[in-house]
Amino acid sequence: MISAPRSLVDQLITLYGPTVGGRDLYSALGFKTYAAFHRSKQRSEIGVNVFILPGRRGWFALTTDIANWLEQQAGAKFPADPDAETGSNFLGRAP
Repeated sequence: MISAPRSLVDQLITLYGPTVGGRDLYSALGFKTYAAFHRSKQRSEIGVNVFILPGRRGWFALTTDIANWLEQQAGAKFPADPDAETGSNFLGRAP
């Protein structure tokens, strides 16, 4: 049976859950290192709202905010599932 195409938001929520933090956060935003993320955050150039969670270390962002920001940066909505035939997805991981 063919499954319905999954949106970028759905893919990221499946992968990360409702929030993204740590290495996953800075990687999803396109930073190669935490230092680059930190410098950008100090200049208020992150692009999404980041926040701290009580009792947790580091910064977090809502997964939906990240997906929406990525789509906005691309200039258009991502296709629901551009790699459906190959079994790949946006992050290059098998579904």
